[in-house]
Amino acid sequence: MYVRQYEHTKNQTDLHGLTLIELIISLAIVSLSIGLGMPAFIRWTQETSVRSQAEQIQAVILSARSYAVARNEWVRLQFTDKTGLPTWQIGCVTVSINCLGIIDKKSYSESNPVRLAAGLANTAIDINNPLEIGAGLPAFISFNSQGMATNQIKDKEINRLDVLHKDKPEDFRLTIKIESSGDIKICNPRVTKISAEYCG
Repeated sequence: MYVRQYEHTKNQTDLHGLTLIELIISLAIVSLSIGLGMPAFIRWTQETSVRSQAEQIQAVILSARSYAVARNEWVRLQFTDKTGLPTWQIGCVTVSINCLGIIDKKSYSESNPVRLAAGLANTAIDINNPLEIGAGLPAFISFNSQGMATNQIKDKEINRLDVLHKDKPEDFRLTIKIESSGDIKICNPRVTKISAEYCG
C-alpha cells in the first residue's frame, strides 16, 4: 500500500512539471518580450534624464534671477564647460558689499548623460534646428536688479539652451528659452501648438 501511494504521488508530480520544449518556448517568449521592450525602455530613460536636467537648469536660472533682485545687483549665471556638461556657477558681475563674488556653483562629471548647447542672442537660429552639443559654450546670462536679462545682445549672452542626451542628441531635446524680460520657459520643439510645451 505504501508503494502504491508513492507511485500515485510521483505520477501526479510528473503531470504538473514542464517539459524541456515547454521551458525553451517559455524562455524564448520572455527573451523576445524583453528584446522588443528594451529600446522603448532605453528611450524612456534618456528622455527622463533630459527632462530632469532641463528642470534643474530652469531652477538654477530662476535662482540667479532671484539673487539679482534680492541683492539689488547684476548677477551672472555662467555655463562654464565647453564640452556641454551642465556645469554652472552664479556670481556677481561687480563685487560689492551686497554681492561678494561666487554665490553658488555645481560641477558634473563625464558620467552625466546630459549635455548642453547655447544659442547666442545675437545669432538668429531657428528653434526647430537643434544645436550641436557644446555649441556656444562657455556662455552666460546676466540679470539686473529687476530680474531682467537685458544684456542678451552683448558678449556671449544667451537666450536659448538646448538640453540633449549625449548618446542620442538627435532623438530628443528640450529647449530652455530665456526672454530679455527674465521669463524662462522649457519647450519641446517637436510638439504642436496645442501643447503647453510648444516653443512658439
